[in-house]
Amino acid sequence: MVSNGSERPFVSWSFVERDLDQDQWYIRLDGGKYSGVVFNYTSIKLLPEDESMSFDYDVKDWLEEDPHGTPEFNKVVGNILKHVLDDAMDKQDFVLGERDINDSK
Repeated sequence: MVSNGSERPFVSWSFVERDLDQDQWYIRLDGGKYSGVVFNYTSIKLLPEDESMSFDYDVKDWLEEDPHGTPEFNKVVGNILKHVLDDAMDKQDFVLGERDINDSK
């Protein structure tokens, strides 16, 4: 088999728990170049003036080299965030601002 040098960044992703942290959700990538990478978003800002979004993230676990900050990984993380936000909007399952701990949602 001849490799063309272009391994897929990942095959699938899923939400995972990490260290019993109930206040934060994490995403794990499976398959491909970033298999085993676990990361979380640390800030997400919607910028209405130019209808864009800004985000930052931390990589918590990785198998090879820490991919944080590489252009390809930034694109992967951005695409997953877009998918998560689109899904939340479609389902109307989101909170703007701080979540009220007394809210049952």
